[in-house]
Amino acid sequence: MPDFTTILNETQAAIRLAIAARGIPLSEVDDIAQEVYLDFFKAQDQRPADVEPIRWLKGIARNHCLRWFHKRSRPGTFLAQLDEAIDPASTRLEDDGTSEDLLLALRSCMAELPSRTRALLEQYYGEGSCDRASSGVRMAVLRLREALRQCVLSRVQRGGP
Repeated sequence: MPDFTTILNETQAAIRLAIAARGIPLSEVDDIAQEVYLDFFKAQDQRPADVEPIRWLKGIARNHCLRWFHKRSRPGTFLAQLDEAIDPASTRLEDDGTSEDLLLALRSCMAELPSRTRALLEQYYGEGSCDRASSGVRMAVLRLREALRQCVLSRVQRGGP
């Protein structure tokens, strides 16, 4: 049975890729990978002998990614996440009024969405009934959030809603 260091060296690129492929921002991938390997190290003796380490690690990574998304899927956090996602070095946003600018840009971008798409987001983040457990819904919302983030960034960078 290979030792922990060997497993780490042989699998870390694949695990980081698997984490990023699940939609985790690149700035968070290393932190989640570290948590994955800590859990793996603590539970090495629990891994069945017939399960390859990479397969076990990918399962741990999947669970950490789901927890990461779950923590951030609470209503009212979208603007906070959007604000964090904007790289201050790449934008010329002033501290005063930034939240209002983001909110105006977000409203403008939301208004451009088709009504069904907007309704999905409103149900997902609001009090509406939406199957948050569905992976299809989560992926659709993830793609929509990224599209909205790009829309908001472009609007804020050019100085208009």
